[in-house]
Amino acid sequence: MNKKRHFIMKQALALFMVLCSVWGWGQEYHLVTSSDQLVDGGEYMIVGSTSDNRWWVLSTTQTDNNRSSVQNGTAGSQPSTITYKSDYASFILGSSGLYWTLYEGNPNGTGTSGGGTANGAGGNVGYLYSVSNQNYLRTQATAHNWSVAIDAATYAATIKASVNDRTIKLNNGGGLFSAYTSGQRNIYLYKKQSTISEISSDISSLTGFTYIEGSGPSQAQSFIVAGTGLTDNITVTASANWEASTTLASGFSNRATLPAEGGTVYTRLAAGLGVNDYTGTITLSSAGTTDVNVALSGSVTSVLAPPSVTAASLTGTVGQPFMAQIQTTGSPESYALFTGSLPTGLALDASTGLISGTPAEAGSSTAHITATNNGGTSAPAAIGFTIAKGIQTATLNDRRVTVGAAPITLPDTTSAGLAITYGGGDPAVATVSGNTLTVLGAGNTTINATVNETAHYFGFASNFSVFVTESIIFKKINSLAELTDGEYLLADANDEVMASNTINSGALVTAALNSTAGEVVNPPISSVWKITKSEGNYIIQNMQNSNYLNYTSSTNLSLKPSVDNNNSKWKISYNTDHFTVANATVETRILKYNAALNVPGFKAYTLSTQSPEVSLYKKMVLSVTWNGTAWSNTTGPDATLAAIIDGDYSGPAFTAQSLTVNGGKTLTVTDYVSTGDVTNQGNIIVADGANFVQTGTFNASAASTFKVRKATKPVKRLAYINWSSPMNSSTQTLKQFSFGKKADGTNQSTEGTVNSRFFTYKDNAFVSVDPGTAFIPAAGYLIRTPNDFTTTPQVFNAQFEGQIPNSGTISYSHGTIGGNFVMLGNPYPSAISIADFLAANTGVTPTVYVWNSQAEMDANGQYTGTNYNTYTTTGEVPLGTMDGYLPVGQAFFVQRDGIPATTPFVFNDTMRQTVHDGVFSRKATADRFWLELTTPSGSKPQMLFGFNAAATAGYDTEYDAGLIGTNADALYTTVNHRKLVIDAHGAFSAEDRFALQADFSTAGMYTIRVLKAEGIFADSQKIWLKDRQTGTTILISEQPYSFTAQRGSVTDRFTLQFNPDQALSTDTVVKSGVTLFSTGTEIHAKSAEEITSLEVYDMSGKLMAVTRASQKEFTVHVPFKGVVVVKVNLQNGAVQTKRLILK
Repeated sequence: MNKKRHFIMKQALALFMVLCSVWGWGQEYHLVTSSDQLVDGGEYMIVGSTSDNRWWVLSTTQTDNNRSSVQNGTAGSQPSTITYKSDYASFILGSSGLYWTLYEGNPNGTGTSGGGTANGAGGNVGYLYSVSNQNYLRTQATAHNWSVAIDAATYAATIKASVNDRTIKLNNGGGLFSAYTSGQRNIYLYKKQSTISEISSDISSLTGFTYIEGSGPSQAQSFIVAGTGLTDNITVTASANWEASTTLASGFSNRATLPAEGGTVYTRLAAGLGVNDYTGTITLSSAGTTDVNVALSGSVTSVLAPPSVTAASLTGTVGQPFMAQIQTTGSPESYALFTGSLPTGLALDASTGLISGTPAEAGSSTAHITATNNGGTSAPAAIGFTIAKGIQTATLNDRRVTVGAAPITLPDTTSAGLAITYGGGDPAVATVSGNTLTVLGAGNTTINATVNETAHYFGFASNFSVFVTESIIFKKINSLAELTDGEYLLADANDEVMASNTINSGALVTAALNSTAGEVVNPPISSVWKITKSEGNYIIQNMQNSNYLNYTSSTNLSLKPSVDNNNSKWKISYNTDHFTVANATVETRILKYNAALNVPGFKAYTLSTQSPEVSLYKKMVLSVTWNGTAWSNTTGPDATLAAIIDGDYSGPAFTAQSLTVNGGKTLTVTDYVSTGDVTNQGNIIVADGANFVQTGTFNASAASTFKVRKATKPVKRLAYINWSSPMNSSTQTLKQFSFGKKADGTNQSTEGTVNSRFFTYKDNAFVSVDPGTAFIPAAGYLIRTPNDFTTTPQVFNAQFEGQIPNSGTISYSHGTIGGNFVMLGNPYPSAISIADFLAANTGVTPTVYVWNSQAEMDANGQYTGTNYNTYTTTGEVPLGTMDGYLPVGQAFFVQRDGIPATTPFVFNDTMRQTVHDGVFSRKATADRFWLELTTPSGSKPQMLFGFNAAATAGYDTEYDAGLIGTNADALYTTVNHRKLVIDAHGAFSAEDRFALQADFSTAGMYTIRVLKAEGIFADSQKIWLKDRQTGTTILISEQPYSFTAQRGSVTDRFTLQFNPDQALSTDTVVKSGVTLFSTGTEIHAKSAEEITSLEVYDMSGKLMAVTRASQKEFTVHVPFKGVVVVKVNLQNGAVQTKRLILK
């Protein structure tokens, strides 16, 4: 406590010394000539002059209710400075928002009893203030606001009170200052000048000084120095290794001098220094001030060896962004185009060596590039460019319109800016002239779009369909019985306007209704509303933006993305000739139209105010009926028609706006059905391989059924299958499901699955689940085959049963599940797109695993084949198991490394597919191939190699897939100790080589073959496999390779390569039975098998000689001296190579 008291006393003493200095006699005050000189905390005097040229300063003395003044002298012109005296009043200007306060802090005044509060020693210490309706000018303890302005021409100050419009003026006769409304003499402000002595610099440090050893000094840099209140010059001192000057051109040394007011200092790193990093200081000093330091840093670098540029061959495509970095040594500082030219559209960054841009022309060219550093310029290096023709694109979506639709403007050019030529069409449906599509009548037609190939772009050809339906008609309804769930127009009761989805000042903006005979034809979708009954109330949702009509407060309405309380619900009743739409929360608020609004529209008014109320126009849905033999319109439904099943149906796929299955009738979906709302009073069966996509509401009668059938591949007893149910709230248990169903509806199995063999997945392990429980939507299950299955494989016929299938958005919470992997399931009675699922669940590692139900264990408890089917965007392993979709009833695994446990997995209707069109069936053929290993046990594990410009040599979660599970036999590669069963790489190069690794479950004969090849591998690119153990190199893309292996893993035995030169240059062992040797310049070949050809290559891979025949012995003369590689092709398909020396 004593220390604290001592510290406060020291502070008070320091403050007292400062005040003595501030209020010291002889201090100069300068005339304020601009409002810019008014600063918060500045100290000012108020001065005025009388007509006889006497100058008066407002004093510290109060005379009655006014302030006295002290004559400063007589002058014919206004003084620019005034020297302070003890009886002059000085005020501190304080900022108060838009106003100022004037605080008198001088305690030396004598003061009187005429006003003001004496807060100081014998003086008026406080805020200057005026009194309403009086000329008084006093001081008080509380702040008083004034506006202050300076006339730029006369320098007169206007100080006006903020509350009573009174202005401080000097009395015409002099001697008094007061607050007047008009007249009297102008006043002026004089501002106190600082007495502080200091030096300042505009920066605190300078960096980047550098030069090459022997070429100093460095370039100079500068900074600005200012002196305030100094009596001596400023001395500039540079520390060791640095120099300073006050001029740029000369005068550099370790010391320089600036005048007291300051100036510019130039500094540099001194010459003659060795290679090193250097720091230093410029010190600024003057008498009576504190030194100021500016920190310096720089370096002296060594002379580098001139750089070298690596020649390269680069490829690009017209219209596609291009970027390539020139590869060099020697840390270049700049790059230059020496000779040649870059492809049109590309440019070289001279400072970074980056070539970038968008190629505009196809062709080949060569540019010679140099690089320069402090040691010199490189020799030019050839950078070759091959620019392929560009691919044109244009957005040509299918068009769905109604009769009478306005003409549609189609794209007139492709992405290349080339004109599109349209053709096709049907004169009865729609035609194109130029790029204008004209709708003529109901029906379907196809429009073709073409652009011819040019020198720089491939040709373009595409088409799209135009679906023209009859006009959409909304008909006025006149009873509550007609108000069923559907689409409506909200019109006023006078049938003049309809509500749109635009909100303005709390009102639904309206558009003209254009009703004729109670019908409206083809209204804009922005004015179409879906009305749905929910628990006695109605929900009104706009069909264009999916927002819900909501009441906020007063008369105001809004649109919300969700329904979270009764403000978004409405009560609807019918009253003689109109509907009353009242809010469910505040039932006195009724939807009414007001034409008198600035922007006319509907708002929520009370019963007694405003009219009219509402008319409703309902969308008329045309329907077609299946009677058991034919459709009522012969062609069946489409997206604009409701389908009614009034007889058993198992025919072709169809799409309908809605679907009704009448009582006692059965709809069997054998391909697909896509529809909106469903009313099922009969039976719906989704057959194996079929898809049922329903995106609206599903209403099921008590007697209705919904069944989904799924047939597995042939499986044995003790096999496991991944399952997920497509049913919503079904009472079917896991145990009941495990019995399977025959076509007649009886159980396939008499025992079902053993109770202990139903599993879910948690904490990276399978966990037993109660078989008496039902399926959980979107959850995956692993269920063993029925216990009465045998070791002879047979199909398990699964049947999911209930009344209502899953649809809409389904979330699966996984917060209680530990581990990286989660087992999910397709929750719908239709396939889902894997790509769409991954896009909706960001953070999931984009690899999908599905348990292989045909996997079997060996005697050591390991699966002998591929026990997980694996999929990435590169493809699937095994081949044909997944092609971009997950079928009905399928469970699967994903790795959730990037998705928080609090974020659920999401499934939605946009993922659902009516056909099994996987990812690669919608893309250009990929460059990829599958390898298959045939093992002694009969299992055939596979792996996939793919090439994609977006992939890298490392592990790419988007393209690569790790090998999971316990596999006794496996083919794989490794990246960072991770085994890959799908291995994706960047754009293919024939120079690529890959180490192929394998696990073998037992000693015996194994075979590796290319199971399937696509892209360049199906065209001309060959694949070689080198067995380092035997020295055999075989063209495996054309024939399998069989070999013996011991039990265990091999990591360095096999190499895949794509270049015969690579294959030849590394083969030194000859297969038994083939003899190769040289004598001089002759090559001799002898084999027990027929030799079909003998090829001779030099070490660069150039073919020097070839002999084709069908014989067992060859002698070939080659006029060459040196090492060659001889390749022998045998009739049985074997390929043998050997290095020989010709002399």
